[in-house]
Amino acid sequence: MQTYPNSDAASAGFGARLFAYAIDLLVQGIIILILRGFFFFSFLSGEGSLYAKPILFSFTLIDIAAYLVGVSYFVLFTYLSGSTLGKFLFRLKVVSAREERLTFFDVAYRETIGRYLSGFFFAGYIYAACNKKGQGFHDVLCDTRVVYSFSASNKAGVNSNTAEGSYNAEYNTQEDSAYQPYPSSSPYQSIYQAPCQPPDNYED
Repeated sequence: MQTYPNSDAASAGFGARLFAYAIDLLVQGIIILILRGFFFFSFLSGEGSLYAKPILFSFTLIDIAAYLVGVSYFVLFTYLSGSTLGKFLFRLKVVSAREERLTFFDVAYRETIGRYLSGFFFAGYIYAACNKKGQGFHDVLCDTRVVYSFSASNKAGVNSNTAEGSYNAEYNTQEDSAYQPYPSSSPYQSIYQAPCQPPDNYED
């Protein structure tokens, strides 16, 4: 089985996940509002009376469609790219804690039943804010983690390159300073700097 290493990726902070989720809820709300607007105008035209009738307990076809569209936003984006729009803006990504490729079932289970359990008295989100890995109930149930999309190894590579460059610059500076002309107080300065002249008693 092909593995997808992510152990070096840093777990996303609770604040980043909270703001990313708020953006996702805003995008989801806009999509659902457009969908409901379509049903509303269909109802005004006399063709949407069926949509307003309860067909599953007290839920109408409009409610079911809105729920499916809202869930599809999270499921499809997470399954295809690992990031929703909010997570993409904050450079976050959902990965498998087993270091495997996320399956569609894992993502669907995470974004439906897992979200429902985490949202129960917000216990799952409070748990995510308190544990070191930042996993909510929906992450624990589906063996997922939310990490920063840039890897720690790349970050360490940048730091090592910077440190190596600083060392080379310092070494070159020391090497250049090691080769200097005689100081002004040196008795050899005149010999070092004076051009070559023949002695006074030299006869051609």
